[in-house]
Amino acid sequence: MPFAYYGAKHGLASQYPRPRHQVIVEPFAGSAAYACYHAHRIDHAVLIDSDPAVVMLWHELQEMTPADVDLIGRQLEQDRISHALLAGMGGSSTIAGVFGGKTRATTPRMRESWPTVSARIKRALPHIKRWQISHGTYTDAPNIEATWFVDPPYQVHGSMAGAGYRQPSSLLDFGELGDWCRGRQGFTMVCEQSPAEWLPFHPFATQSNGTSSSIATRHELIWRSDLEQPTLWAAV
Repeated sequence: MPFAYYGAKHGLASQYPRPRHQVIVEPFAGSAAYACYHAHRIDHAVLIDSDPAVVMLWHELQEMTPADVDLIGRQLEQDRISHALLAGMGGSSTIAGVFGGKTRATTPRMRESWPTVSARIKRALPHIKRWQISHGTYTDAPNIEATWFVDPPYQVHGSMAGAGYRQPSSLLDFGELGDWCRGRQGFTMVCEQSPAEWLPFHPFATQSNGTSSSIATRHELIWRSDLEQPTLWAAV
């Protein structure tokens, strides 16, 4: 992923199936961790996000050089940061705030994370310059033959999952989204979290976070357009 973002799949990107086409489409882009992880394997990516601040940050990234990234990182020597690229490390809502003129307190975690984050950004820069990145909803994505990585705000009843975005899951009609996913050309993967059932999802990974005294466990799910028989999923 080229920047920190709520719900990003940078920790799981390597575990998802590899792209089967030379184009990846992420209609809920965020920081597009899947496309960025496989950037060296593809010719092009189409990213769409409903948050204009996220799209603005992507467009800034497309114009950056490694030297620009280093210059932005120097803000971490100060008590407060004022660039959206750094603000993402403090939570997705701060990206829009910084674009609106706010600053954010610099934290030790930001400083500790920056070497890893900046290295990811620099690796991505040569590839993302040619990507198509636009503001819109998932329905604006062109139905082209591609590898579709669909990672919407999660629909998890009775949970805060999916609520950390400026456009949360409550704004989605998941029945319509499921039909839309089934209609994509090429190879489609859809991410979710247990107990979502708007597609016939299957277990994918278990993740835990928190402290030693309070650990939260999440069960990631996946739907794949190429596998509809449950008995086929375990070994793929």
